[in-house]
This record gives sequence, C-alpha cells and structure tokens, in this order.
Amino acid sequence: MRLRPLFLALILTALAAVSLPPPAAIAAGLDGLTPNTASAEIYGFNHLETLGTDATLVYDYRLEGRMMEEPFTDEIVLDFTHAQADAKHAYDVEATLFAKGAAKQVGPIVASTFNPLLLIFFQRDVNQMSRGTGGSGHYFRNVIRHAMSVPGNYAEEAVSLEIGGKPVAARRVSFTPFADDSHKDQMRGLAAKTYTITVSDAVPGGLVALETETAAAPGAPGAPGEGPMLHESYRFREVRP
Repeated sequence: MRLRPLFLALILTALAAVSLPPPAAIAAGLDGLTPNTASAEIYGFNHLETLGTDATLVYDYRLEGRMMEEPFTDEIVLDFTHAQADAKHAYDVEATLFAKGAAKQVGPIVASTFNPLLLIFFQRDVNQMSRGTGGSGHYFRNVIRHAMSVPGNYAEEAVSLEIGGKPVAARRVSFTPFADDSHKDQMRGLAAKTYTITVSDAVPGGLVALETETAAAPGAPGAPGEGPMLHESYRFREVRP
C-alpha cells in the first residue's frame, strides 16, 4: 500500500516552509561563480533582464511517483515589483505557493539578477529531505552547494522546446549531489536523487523547468521499472504584465 494523505500532508508542509536568506550562489553574484560548474551554468546569466517594470511569472507545479496515490498539481506565482526607491536591487518579489489551494505567501524577496524561484526550490527541497529523513537541513544544503561548485560535476544538454507556441532554445543541466556522499548507504533513494534545471535567456525569468527525481529504494513498493519514488517539477507557464 502506498503512502497516502499523511505522507502528502508532510510533504506539502515542507514545501511551504521556505526560509531566507538566499543560498551562497545567489549571494555571491555572477563574479562569485566558478567556471564549468552547475552553478555557473544555472546562475551565470541575468535571469531578470527581459522582465518589465512589473511582471508576474506563473509556474505549474507537479508532484508524482510511486509514493503517491495520484499526482498533486498546483501552481507557483511570483509577483515582481520594480524597487524604484532602492538602487541596490531591481525587484521586490512576493511568491504565492500553491495558489490554487491552501496558498502560502513568501516574501518579499529582494531580486536583482537571479530568479528567486531557485531559492524557493532549493530551500524547500532541503526542508523536505530534512523532515523526511530526520537529517540535518544544514548538511543537505552544504552537500548540494558543494556538488554545484565542483567543475565538471554535471551533465548539460542543449534542447529545443515549444513555449507559448514558439520554439525556444534552452539548456538542461543535471547533477546528483549525493551520489558520492559518505552517508549515501543510509540515504536509500536520496543517494541517486537527480536535480535537473532547464534554463533559457529567451524565457522571462530565465527558468524553463526545475525538477528533482528520487529513485526507488530497495524494498520500495511497486514492481521494478515502475518509476521513481518521487518526481517533482516546476515548469514555466506564462508571464503576465
């Protein structure tokens, strides 16, 4: 029997529990990125360059997998307001998580170059792993940061996608931060957890999709080849003026 409402409730609680400040890659800025790393590929351009004075970015959210009775879907909405009074940053951002259901507000978040959805994505992911395993969120965060800062420790693929009825050139960056971790034997499915982030300077906000996939652990319910334990995704849908 698969884990049901209680499991989903725990995940949604972790999803909504986003705390600040931002991770090191955001705080460091473009000049603080090491070439040929996942961080450089993801953060190495101005995500917000094509946004107007004010804009709203909408992302479709989906959580599915062997541990779910059925997929959970909703949306993430980011409202960008130009911070005219402060020359140090371009936008104040208010985020609404799960806007269709039990909405959770996050912000304001200061943004000048990077899309703060990355902050929400990574912080939420760390919270979820910490709650699910009892492990240290600080430890998970540091492992992810380290993996993203090691040269060559990622895979990249050029892709052509259709967004809003138009072809868009993008690049898909993937990495598995826990694959060589000294505690991977205790992490079960997390050891093979894959992060895939698709970016494009032709898409408002710079982010096409943010995804994680947690492989099935030995003894997990379901037959081999049935699919991952969990697959989570945020996908760009539209920009509203």
